[in-house]
Parts: sequence; C-alpha cells; structure tokens
Amino acid sequence: MAVFKWVRRNWAFTLIELLVVIAIIAVLIGLLLPAVQKVREAANRMSCSNNLKQLGLALHNFHDTNLKFPTGGGNWNDGPSYIANSSACGVDLQTAGFFYQMLPFIEQDNLYKLSDLPGPEHNLPPPNATTVGAWIVAKNVTNSSFPDGYFVSTFDRNGAKQNNDCGALVTTGSVKTFHCPSRRAAQLVDGWRRVKNDYAGVVPAHWGPLGPPTNTTLEDEFWGDNGTFYGVIVGQGIDGNYRKKAGTTMASILDGTSNTMAISEKFMPTWAYDDWWFGDDKGAFHGFDNDCFRVTTNNPATRPDYFNPHGTPLNNPMRDFRVPTDGTDWNAGFMFGSAHSSGINALFADGSVHHLSFTIDRVVFTAVGHRQDGTTLNSGAF
Repeated sequence: MAVFKWVRRNWAFTLIELLVVIAIIAVLIGLLLPAVQKVREAANRMSCSNNLKQLGLALHNFHDTNLKFPTGGGNWNDGPSYIANSSACGVDLQTAGFFYQMLPFIEQDNLYKLSDLPGPEHNLPPPNATTVGAWIVAKNVTNSSFPDGYFVSTFDRNGAKQNNDCGALVTTGSVKTFHCPSRRAAQLVDGWRRVKNDYAGVVPAHWGPLGPPTNTTLEDEFWGDNGTFYGVIVGQGIDGNYRKKAGTTMASILDGTSNTMAISEKFMPTWAYDDWWFGDDKGAFHGFDNDCFRVTTNNPATRPDYFNPHGTPLNNPMRDFRVPTDGTDWNAGFMFGSAHSSGINALFADGSVHHLSFTIDRVVFTAVGHRQDGTTLNSGAF
C-alpha cells in the first residue's frame, strides 16, 4: 500500500526578490509623480483662472451699479472709510481698495457689512477732533471731500491696529477668491495685514516700453505721472489730502476692453508665501500701494539695472522664485508674476481671462497695461 506524504512548503520572497519589487514600485512612482504634479497644476491654474473670472464679473456688475469701476482707495495705510452711522462709504469716498469695494459682488456681502470701527472699549469721542487714536475724523482734514463726521480707518499709523486692535472686518476671515491655489491657501496672517491677496490691479508704464529716464527706478515707474494713473482701469480713488478723484468708466477704455488688462497675478518670492515681504506687507483692504497694484513695464533687454541693481535682468512678468534680499526683491515688488510654470493669468476689461507667457513681447505687455495709449493689438498678440 502506497503511502503519500504531504510536504508543506512555506512560500516567501527572498531578499533579492523583495528588493526587485521595491525597485519596480519606486520606478513606477517616479514615472507617475510628474503626471500627478501636472494634473494638480492644471487644476490649480484653472481654479486661479476661475478666481479672476469671478473678479471680472464683479468688476462689470460693480460698474453697472455705480456707473464706474472700483478704485484703489486712498493712502497705502488707509483702511475702510465709514459714514457717521458706521455704514461703509461708497466708491467716491472709499479709502479701502477695490478688493474691499467688490466684496458684495463676490458673495461676500456679510464680510462687507462688518464695521471696522472700534467698539465702546476704545472710548471713541464725538467726531470733533482731528484724530482719534488710529482714526481720522474727516471733518478736520484740510480740503477733504468727506462730509462732517465721516471716519477713515488706518492700518499702520503710529503703530496702531495690530492683532488685538483690529475691528471685526480684518479679523473674521480670508477670502478664497483672492488667492491662487498654486501659491498659498486663503488664511489669516498676523498683524494689520491679515487678509492677503495674490492678485493686483494694473498700473500702466508711464514712459512706454523703453522705460523711464536714466537714474529712475521701477518704483518711479509705478508712482509716475504724479500719481494721476491716467491709463488705469482701477486707479487711486482718494488722494493724499483726502480729496476724491474721478474714477474710470467703460467708455474711457479707448484702446478697447479686449485689449486692456485690468487685474492679474502679482510676483511673489517663494520664501514670502508665508513670511514678511515689503511687496506683500499690507493687506487686501488697504489703500493704493504695490501690494494690490503692479506696473506693466517690461524692458530687461535695454535696462537690466532698472529691475536689478546687481545687473541680473528680471523679466516682467516673472515666475516666482527665491529672489535674494539684496535689492532685487525691492524691484520685483512692483512686477507681475505667478507660481504657474508657463505664465500669468490675466483678467481683461471685457471680462475674459488670458494666460500670458513669461516670454510675452515687452512692447505688447506694456501696451495691454494702458487703456488709452493708442496701441492696436491683433487677436494673437497675447
């Protein structure tokens, strides 16, 4: 009688087989990772484009309601302005910039209605003094356009309005529409600049594509023409003496709405996404400054020193990089840029959003920043 003996065998990987499997998995992950990153970036770029489309709709709806575009507000250290009953001033006397002014048109009406006036604990006296702590009572501002009893909040005067001295508006929450997901999430940061933004209104190049006269800087180009900003769509609304300035209307875009850029992405050093940088040291609800506005001058070929005192040309627009804090970062604080790999998303006055390459022709980029310089562009120029 035959006897069968069952032999039990333990199946297991040898060390060599295990190493081979791990190597294959590593290769597959290496092949897959770039594809995943490309898909993620494509989604982020689309989300960024959608943010600008929302701002474009808000820009047009604002114009339909107010018969003019929003403004850049007042001084760089001014916040929202209010009438005596603490309601926000309209566009003619609003010292906060266009991000604040457009809140009701991007479904942020609740945030817009939050008063940033100080509460009873600040012991605000009647509006008969020139200043009240960090507050200006507009009644006694020389030659002011503000009626008696109106208030102008300030974010950085005499060290005021730090973390615990802010009103409800700037301590409530950030706005997702103001942020490109390729760069940073919408979140509050410390100080009076708590609500941030990754987009900026367009300031035209006042001296054209060849740049300004010798011995001037990109900052001079930004503030040029004595601050009148005649070529902008969203320009300064209140001057340094608190007098209102005429806003821009659709009819004043003489070069055509499809040829004129209104809002785009601003350049940021990669280290500044979550750190202090002068080009982002103020917030979305401040008055006119380069934190919320950038200039379209683009001329690294003939004036490299104009952008970087150390001689390295910086192209405008420019992809975010780890720019050194040696003077380069100061010049870059007036430029457009993006975390995207190929270019910047840009909102035009007709409501369309275009992706402009970092290698865009400098004359074209200079031209699209101006609403009435007479430049005619064909449909494929950008």
